[in-house]
Amino acid sequence: MPKPSLISPMQGKGMHCHRMIKDVAVEIANAMYDKLCVNNNFYAKYPDREKYVDASWHLFVLEARATLAKLLARPIDESLKESITEALIRDNTLQRGRQNMVQVGDF
Repeated sequence: MPKPSLISPMQGKGMHCHRMIKDVAVEIANAMYDKLCVNNNFYAKYPDREKYVDASWHLFVLEARATLAKLLARPIDESLKESITEALIRDNTLQRGRQNMVQVGDF
């Protein structure tokens, strides 16, 4: 039986989430690539950062939401807090489309 792929069948396409959530998820995927690309096996399989990020950002949506929620507890600009709150509320209505998401892979 083949090992699970680091890329889900969705490959990031058709993922429903608020734009701010996606932007943070993309940044997390970029950071994850930085950590994983030092592994020769990983790099051999995913030498192209952009393709990896495009295919895997959706795996980090929940972490992106949590990261933004944690920012609300920090002393940041009130207008930024309002933008984050609005993004989280609006994204909450899109979560039904993500209910069946399963993270695959063996990072």
